Amino acid sequence: MIKLLKSCKLNRKGFTLIELMAVVVILGILTAFAVPKVIGSISKAKEKTDNANITTLQRTVNRVYAEEGSYPASLDELVSKGYMESIPDDPVGNARYNYDNISGVVSHGGH
Repeated sequence: MIKLLKSCKLNRKGFTLIELMAVVVILGILTAFAVPKVIGSISKAKEKTDNANITTLQRTVNRVYAEEGSYPASLDELVSKGYMESIPDDPVGNARYNYDNISGVVSHGGH
C-alpha cells in the first residue's frame, strides 16, 4: 500500500508554484518592454493622422480657391458646399483646426 501511494505521488502532472512564478515574472518583464513601445506607436500614429488631416484640408481649400476664385469663409463651408463629408477632429488635441480665410492656410488647432 505504501509503495502504491509513493508511485502515485511520482506520477502527478502539473506545474509547481516556482514554475508558475517564473512564468509570471517573465511575462511581467516582457510587458514592461512592450507597453512603452505600443504607447509610442499610438502617439506617432495620431501625429501622422493629424498631419494627413491638415494636408487634406489644405488641398480641399486650394481646390475651392481654384474652382471659385476665393477661399471659403470657414472650414465648415467645405462641408456645406459638398467638398467634404465632415471636418475631421484633431486626433492629438481634440481641438478644431485653425483656418485663415484671408491666406487660405490651415494649421494645427490649439496645441
